[in-house]
Amino acid sequence: MDEGSDNELDEPQETTIKKKLLSSTRNGNNAVISFVGSSTNQELQAYYAHLRTASEILIIEQHQMSVHQNFDNFFKSTLLH
Repeated sequence: MDEGSDNELDEPQETTIKKKLLSSTRNGNNAVISFVGSSTNQELQAYYAHLRTASEILIIEQHQMSVHQNFDNFFKSTLLH
């Protein structure tokens, strides 16, 4: 079996894993943002904007993954009929 066919078989599983990792990372980042936002520690407050930017990037990644998956599913379902 060649490596190309292995990658094609693993793609849906990799996508699911990446979606779960992005979701977990986003949830964790949101918890840190909440903690930093409510903290009076000025050293932590300095990172607040960076954490918000990271959150925005995670949201964009999740959205792009969802759009890409929906696009792939559209063509798979129309080709099967």
